[in-house]
Amino acid sequence: MSSSQTHASKATGQIGRFTACSFTMRVLTRQLSHLLMVPFIVSCCMAIGQAEVNLGPNLGATCKGPAKTDPIIGYSGFYGHPNASDAIWHDETWAFRGHGPISKMELFKAWFYDGLWHDPGELKGLQTWYGPDQFTDATQLLFGAHKPHVPTSCTIYPGEVIVKAELQWDNIMRWANFTTNRGRYCAWGFYNAPGVTTAIIVPPSITTYLAAFRGYEGKPLPPQLGGFKKRYIIQLGFAWAEIACGQKRGADLPSADPASSDAAAKIPPLDKHIIRPGKAVGLPNSITQESALRVGQGRKLMQQHRHWYSALD
Repeated sequence: MSSSQTHASKATGQIGRFTACSFTMRVLTRQLSHLLMVPFIVSCCMAIGQAEVNLGPNLGATCKGPAKTDPIIGYSGFYGHPNASDAIWHDETWAFRGHGPISKMELFKAWFYDGLWHDPGELKGLQTWYGPDQFTDATQLLFGAHKPHVPTSCTIYPGEVIVKAELQWDNIMRWANFTTNRGRYCAWGFYNAPGVTTAIIVPPSITTYLAAFRGYEGKPLPPQLGGFKKRYIIQLGFAWAEIACGQKRGADLPSADPASSDAAAKIPPLDKHIIRPGKAVGLPNSITQESALRVGQGRKLMQQHRHWYSALD
């Protein structure tokens, strides 16, 4: 699946399959016969075959890695509607440092409203696996909630890293899409709900990549309200790691809750982003027009669209 497909297909949660080496071989050998192109074709194949990575089309050198030894050189801002009274800090940088780059993700969205705060039309959670051993933790590496929501699963292969994030929210998180350096993507949620704000975020340079997630999620509920420990995503942020490309790399920075008094929390945000503000649409209780149509028939729709996620990695 190529990145030129429509956002409607992205919203199904499928991750696009793309083999940069074979594509380059077919196009260049068919259209360009000049011998000077041969070294480029060979270097492309070698880079991918040896689990090295070229982070962008403008990067002139082939780089080593990615690896858990890559320094975290900065952090993004936080994206989503803030809710300080209900927020707790969530930080996964320790998993990157201990195991390596992201190797798998599962995203969860809510199809229907069942009276238990499972809001329809919401992107509810993100479970992440780190390193070649695909290490995860059911609580510490679950950002938001997963039950009883609809999942999609996306594998990130050796030598592949996330180089762009797209998020949409109003007063709750609606949709997310993560694109890798190989042009594959993993999208889930409810795309272009009325009134959403859209953010497109990329690392600060072509030698950096998304190493880990951090941000704010909902506080655990007291027992009298169900006692749910993992509830929903409030704001998403990212840690940027710098790959080895022969240059002197930045210092490895600590991570801390910006709301705390820790000195590490005073590190200014570092990223490149475009934000397109949404407009209020006056729908009650954050229910979009799309999700409102699913109230009372969510289970049926979930069965109808099961093919969207049944054949994923």
